[in-house]
Amino acid sequence: MFDEYAYVLAVKGNNAMVIGCKYLTPLEVILRKGTDATTVGEKLYIGKEKREKVYSIRKKLSSEEMAKIEPEEFIPILETIVKENSEFYLNFINNSKPISIKRHQLQVLPNVGDKSFQKIISERDKEPFKSLEDVEERADFNAVKSIAQRVYNELTEPDKYFFFVKKPKLTKGDQDIPPYNRE
Repeated sequence: MFDEYAYVLAVKGNNAMVIGCKYLTPLEVILRKGTDATTVGEKLYIGKEKREKVYSIRKKLSSEEMAKIEPEEFIPILETIVKENSEFYLNFINNSKPISIKRHQLQVLPNVGDKSFQKIISERDKEPFKSLEDVEERADFNAVKSIAQRVYNELTEPDKYFFFVKKPKLTKGDQDIPPYNRE
């Protein structure tokens, strides 16, 4: 499970912070010398074959390192990733379920209060959503923005639930809840 492509979040000298386009893996990469300048928001090939702009992958980034990236630059890139993988995120909305007696998977998304939660569930029960735009039209809920914000939160802040990003290694007392299946 490796990302083939990643979006550039920040560039400093010969290094770039990137986020994988499918598995949302945060990485620091070393850029090749002598190639065109790399810009924030650029999509780079980081797969196993010959890479045009990326010399090597230096390391996986921590949540502390990810939190240093300005959300104003980071979240629009995450919105692009959500749109590119809309089928996966739509599947999450259409198949999400309770995670406890009092909480539902949808309720961990930003901007999902009781009223919007009830509207999403009500519309989903009538007919599964056909697209993320359909969610916005029928449930009056901007799923792209909310999911992008949730991904940002999972990447930058410790949390009990991880649905889109691989959870950091468990420490004593953590509850192991698997991420939503991408396959």
